[in-house]
Amino acid sequence: MRLQPTHTIKALFPVLMGLLPLQYYFAKTYAEPYPALLMPAFEGSMADENGTITTHSVDVFIHFDDGTKRRISSGTLLADAPSSHRGAIIKAIFRSHNRTNELPDNIWGSVPWKQLIKRHVIPGYVLRMIRMIYLQEAEPQTCTWLRQRIRALYPDRKPVSALFLWYKDSYTVSHARPRRNRKSYGVFEVGLRDVP
Repeated sequence: MRLQPTHTIKALFPVLMGLLPLQYYFAKTYAEPYPALLMPAFEGSMADENGTITTHSVDVFIHFDDGTKRRISSGTLLADAPSSHRGAIIKAIFRSHNRTNELPDNIWGSVPWKQLIKRHVIPGYVLRMIRMIYLQEAEPQTCTWLRQRIRALYPDRKPVSALFLWYKDSYTVSHARPRRNRKSYGVFEVGLRDVP
């Protein structure tokens, strides 16, 4: 019995050949697409020429109505999310904004084909960029979720605010023992007193 390739399989090869340049363009211009036709490059390490690795971290402080505060980890706050997604979630939603950028009128694109792609192919990417660059405060749904999450962690206490302190951490690994240098670069506060 001899197997014959179907027309679909024959057509798949040129379609993939056409999509690969689009994926490369998207990866260079915006970010690695997911799902993707190829795996990401995973090029090199995070260390610069001086052997320094730079990353960002956040401390979360919950302030309660009795005047006390409690530090919790972002992992505890986002325990229901997959561990691989927690960093991206906390950056996208609670990142410090030190800018006062106005949302441009053509955020979805200035020409029809870009609008089509951004609205129907990658709307999540555009919304993420809007949240990370332009929004200055947490959305109402986020505040409601945050208050419910804190109430689940501390059922006998009433949260009045959550403070996210952002740091730039630099680790020098060229020495026998890595050293950390931590610099604060921003604060994001979510008021919870009047949140249902």
